[in-house]
Amino acid sequence: MTGMGADGLNGARAVHERGGVVLAQDEASSAVWGMPAKVTEAGIASATLPLAEIAGMLTQRVNAGRLTKMDIARHAASAVAPRREVTDGLF
Repeated sequence: MTGMGADGLNGARAVHERGGVVLAQDEASSAVWGMPAKVTEAGIASATLPLAEIAGMLTQRVNAGRLTKMDIARHAASAVAPRREVTDGLF
């Protein structure tokens, strides 16, 4: 989100390099577009969004990664393990 300088760039790059999703705040909704600009300009932002849309995107991604009880039962009955997005070892 809004911030000065490039101090968040290294962390965002590490997330990106490990296959994670990096969301950056857009210039129009930022008080200071220093840090999100560096991430966006580096080409590692999966999306650059207005602040008002970031929470919705996070909610959408969390919900998309959750398995329903029916999904769990179906996958338990098959030999194929369910596919889930992993971020820093957390499901």
